[in-house]
Order: sequence, then structure tokens, then C-alpha cells
Amino acid sequence: MNAELQNIVTSPIRENLIRFEAVYRESLHSDVKLINTIIRYISRKKGKQLRPRLCLLSAGLCGEPTENTYRAAALIEMIHVATLIHDDVVDDANLRRGWPSINRVWKNKLSILVGDFMFSKALTNMIHLKDFDALDILSSTAERLSQGEIQQIEKAIKKNMTEKIYYQMVSDKTASLFSAACKLGVMTVTEDNDKREALAKFGEKFGLVFQIKDDLLDITGNVEGLGKPAGFDLKKNILTLPLIYLFENLPASEASTINYLQVFFGSIWGILFFSEIININFLLGASLVLLGTIISTTKIIKRT
Repeated sequence: MNAELQNIVTSPIRENLIRFEAVYRESLHSDVKLINTIIRYISRKKGKQLRPRLCLLSAGLCGEPTENTYRAAALIEMIHVATLIHDDVVDDANLRRGWPSINRVWKNKLSILVGDFMFSKALTNMIHLKDFDALDILSSTAERLSQGEIQQIEKAIKKNMTEKIYYQMVSDKTASLFSAACKLGVMTVTEDNDKREALAKFGEKFGLVFQIKDDLLDITGNVEGLGKPAGFDLKKNILTLPLIYLFENLPASEASTINYLQVFFGSIWGILFFSEIININFLLGASLVLLGTIISTTKIIKRT
């Protein structure tokens, strides 16, 4: 979403965003100086904040935002940022939103602890909502987020991703938080269940589109536009929707060749842009992959 369009969409909640920012900062304050330092570092490049904006927009669509609306928007953003911090540790990422990631500056142990701190603050905000339905939504969302991330790792190893599994995985790891943001926003202003479910469904679809676009940008984008290196999914052998379509529409022999090449070039990408260390295991693995690529390609040429 470009800046002009984003301003148009969020213009009705411009004043609400000011209040949200205040609640968000206040909720994350700590007596520990180092935590505040890291939180300030994170806040310098805070991203588009789509999820809290959707929470506020959903509330404004169905009523007048309340103090609970701002708490809900703040805890949604806390959960999102906490998952990003943990993701960067898992992925060994060096960049986030164009800046060195938390794990690169403060290393993995502190990054995990700061992510946990943000999760704990989100739990505190949940209690302040004093709404068991909201707690049910958020606990279910946290479970789905974890399941989706673990499933993605599993499929990257087994390489048995299908379009159906992809949509289920993306629904859990990405769309669930968008859906929760929209539904919570409505819940803070009305008890109309039809409106709650309608906005939850909208958030789910929005999240799916968001992830598909992100997968495409990983192939076609650049570090300036993404705030992180392009080709990251390729390096991690993650089968996204574009690659799933590619493999489904190719003969098996050609698909296997591309699969080999994905691993090979992903390794080269890791050396050039992610400071991967070259050791004997790397060289042995690369040799086997290259040999498999040559054999598979030779068979295709002979058949042709």
C-alpha cells in the first residue's frame, strides 16, 4: 500500500491513531532500562501498523472507538511485533524494515526475551479488556500463529506443500491475526454478532491477500522496497504459492530439476547476502545437489 492510498484509507481514524500510539507506548513501558532502549529501537521503524489500523477502522465502522478499542489495537500490535522478533531469530535474519534486526544488534538470547516481554504485556492488556470472548479469540489466534509457523518449517523440510495446505498454513500464520484485529475492534463497540463475524471474515481474506502479495514481492521485490533481502523464501526452501503453481504445471522431471536448482541457488544466495559459513558439510551438500541437477538436466536434454 503506497503512502498516498494509506493516508486516504486511514484519514477517518487519524486522531484515533494518536491515542493508539500513546496507549501502545504506555503499555510497553518497563522499569528495566535495557528493555526501554530496545523498544525505542523497534519503534523507530514501526512499519505500516496495518493490524491496529484495521482494529480501529472496524470499530469506527460499527460505532465509536472506546478505551478498550485502543487496548485491543495495542495488544494486537504487541503480538505481531513479538512474533516478528522471534521469527528473525528462527530465520537468522539480519534485516527488519530496512534496519539491523534485534537479534543482529542484541543477539538471540536477548531477542527471545524481549519477544517474550511483549507477549506478556499483550496478556496484561487482554486482562484489562475484561471480556472472556476476547480472551478466547486471542488465545485461539496465538495457537494458530504458532501452528502455522511450525507447519511452514515442516513443509520446507518435507517439500510436500500443496495449494490447499498453503492456504491453511497462511490462514493460521498470517490471516488469523488480521481476522482477530477486525473482530476485536467490532467487539469493543457493539454486541452485534453478525457484524463481528462479517469483519472477522473480511480480516481473514485481507490477511490471505497480504501474504500472497508478500510471497510475490519476495521474488520480484528488492531490499529497498521490502526492508529485508529479497529471495528469502528461496534461501529457506519455503514453497510459496508462485512456486507451488510452477511445480504443479511442470512435468515431474523438470520440476525436480528446478527443485535442485532452488536448493543450489538458495545456498549461493545465503553466502552472498546472509553471511552463511562455508564448511565441509556445506560443500558436501552443495556437491550432491549440483550432481543431482546435472543428472536430471541431462535426462531432460536427451529426451528432448
